[in-house]
Amino acid sequence: MKLYKLLKDLPTVKAGAIFKEKIKIDGTRVLKACESGHRHSILVREIDNFDEWFEPTDSINWKLKWGDTYWYIDYWGKVSCRNYTDAIIDRLNIDNGNAYHTEEECKEAHERKLAETRLRKTSDFKPDFENDKGGWIIYYDHGRETLAACELADCDAGEPVRYATREDAEKNLSKKMSEIGRLISELRSGNNA
Repeated sequence: MKLYKLLKDLPTVKAGAIFKEKIKIDGTRVLKACESGHRHSILVREIDNFDEWFEPTDSINWKLKWGDTYWYIDYWGKVSCRNYTDAIIDRLNIDNGNAYHTEEECKEAHERKLAETRLRKTSDFKPDFENDKGGWIIYYDHGRETLAACELADCDAGEPVRYATREDAEKNLSKKMSEIGRLISELRSGNNA
C-alpha cells in the first residue's frame, strides 16, 4: 500500500492528511483519506500536477514532530496510539519501523506480522546453502491462482519458510492449504505497501 501526504488544503481536508492508494480492478488509481473522520476518495487521473498536491510518504521515514499522533504495536501486541514527545519509546518505535500513520495501517501491519509468525512455525528446517540443501518453499502462483512447492537448492532470498524435502513441503501444503493460503494472501497484500 502506497501512502501520500497532502501538501495543500482541500475544502474539507487539511494539508498533512495521509491518503492511501488503492488500485481498482480496472486499474484505476484512487487515493482514500486514512483518517477515520474523513471518507474522501480522489481519482488520481483527475488531479492536475499531482506532485504539487501529494508527496509519497511511509512510516519508516516519517519525520514526527512534537505532539504528532502515531500508532504502534505495543509490548503486549496491542495496537495503541500516542503523541510523539521524543521519548525513548518514540525513538525505538520509529527506528524499528513500528510507527504508523493510522490505526488501520497499524492493524494491517500487526496482522501481517502474526501471519508470518504462524507460517514460520510450520517448519524448523535449517537450510545449508553451501551444500545445495536450501530446501523447499511454499509460494503463491499468481498465474495459476494456487499454492505450490518449489526447490531452491542454493538460492537465499531470506524470506521463505523452508522444508527439508518436497514431501515435507507438500504434506504441509495439503494439511494447511487453506490456512497457508490465507496467510500468504495476508502477507501478499501487506507486501504491496
